[in-house]
Amino acid sequence: VIDHMTTTLHLTSVDMEEFSEEAVKYFVDAAYSGKSPPISKDLFRNVNKMANVFEMSWLVTRCVEQFSDIAEAIEEPSYLNMVFLFDEGAYILSKLKSTSRDLVEIALTKIRSINGEEDFISRYLEH
Repeated sequence: VIDHMTTTLHLTSVDMEEFSEEAVKYFVDAAYSGKSPPISKDLFRNVNKMANVFEMSWLVTRCVEQFSDIAEAIEEPSYLNMVFLFDEGAYILSKLKSTSRDLVEIALTKIRSINGEEDFISRYLEH
């Protein structure tokens, strides 16, 4: 990652202010250790975005796996849970092309599996 940033992208510094301190720490720890412990819903978008921006393919793959784990752990068809899944899928589809299809499919499959489509769609469109 560091070699790619400095050699290919010719970066000498990176502005990480748009990311939370916790997300940056997670990303840097993962980059150095090669390990990625479970990601919370709160950190997911930032970690996934950094993995894509810095072309860390193994972490991108791990983010797909972790998003699937996050979706699978959602048992309650609450509106907020469905908004999280849908918003992450929509964000990924619009901003991060490399993993978009996999994550959107995971989000939509989960929303369908908890029989929340109609309620979710009608409430989402109201807002």
